[in-house]
Amino acid sequence: MTRWLDKPSMDSDEIIDLVIERSQRFFSRYASPVAKFCPPLFGFAIFLLYFNRHGFYPTFDLFQFSSLLMAAAVLGFALVGTYVLLLVVPGAWLHYGFVNSPSIKEELRYIRPANDKQTYRFVGILIGLVYVAPFAASALCVMYVTFTYTSLFQSAIFMIPALVTLVAGMLLQKLLELRRYSFLRYMWSAYIPGVIVSLLSVLIIRDAATSIDSIENSLLKACIVYGTPLLISVFAGLCAICFVAGWSFVLHFATFFALLIAFYSGLLTALPDKTVRAIGLGNYQAERIVLDSSYCDADAQKALTFDNQCSLKNVHVVWLMGDSLLFKRNADDKQLIQVPSRFIKMVIKASD
Repeated sequence: MTRWLDKPSMDSDEIIDLVIERSQRFFSRYASPVAKFCPPLFGFAIFLLYFNRHGFYPTFDLFQFSSLLMAAAVLGFALVGTYVLLLVVPGAWLHYGFVNSPSIKEELRYIRPANDKQTYRFVGILIGLVYVAPFAASALCVMYVTFTYTSLFQSAIFMIPALVTLVAGMLLQKLLELRRYSFLRYMWSAYIPGVIVSLLSVLIIRDAATSIDSIENSLLKACIVYGTPLLISVFAGLCAICFVAGWSFVLHFATFFALLIAFYSGLLTALPDKTVRAIGLGNYQAERIVLDSSYCDADAQKALTFDNQCSLKNVHVVWLMGDSLLFKRNADDKQLIQVPSRFIKMVIKASD
């Protein structure tokens, strides 16, 4: 029997190819069971995490309400899938609009150097100026304007990528000696991807704003704010480069990077709260909860402090469905209050 240490080591390229090949084989073989069982299980996991976080469990069987599980799964997949889409679209637009266009593709094949040293320079310029550098420059500049001149954000998100892709296209045309006006084709193909990557960077910082604001070290905070666009640009650039190997590579890399971004931005940890709120079952601020007068006795009045109309104002609803209404006096309160649903006459949700 061959020992593990005696086996030949594998290159990173071989490992990636092996992982993608096995995942394709798995999904081609088990596509039907995965599509049948994964969505409800994923939806149940979202609800289970929400219940565990707030310290309760409903009085009914969630599996009896398959529509709720499917709705939670669809929303969860949609939130994470948005990141996947925002990583795939820039690369697809740039690849099919510029790199893979017949004229540019033929020209790049013609001017590619023969020796290895010049080939490394050629590939470095191609990857840097076509994919990563314009994304990074656009996202960094937009992030700076967003924090320094907030009112100019809408103009910056459209103007800065145009200027950056124009400069990058001119440099690309000069350094690779492309035909005249190739920079205009590059600008046309890279403009929308630059806008998308810049917008994605701003959205991630917005989602992680609460965690970032809690950091006291201003230098560390600045590194996170301005390091995020660089990281997103590298991810988007790598996904764009993967189009050379095909859609399978792109989707695998984009999904992996999207999960990393979702974890970094706090989307994965906040996914249960966002899903329950989107469905309307809880995790929202209620402007007023009106209860039946029979519930408003002296003991309940002392514990909950009702007004004269037997109602509560400005409370945070945790869960609305089932035999009980669960709420907190405010979102940060640790005390969870439970009132039987039969005593609830009306819940008025506060406008967002």
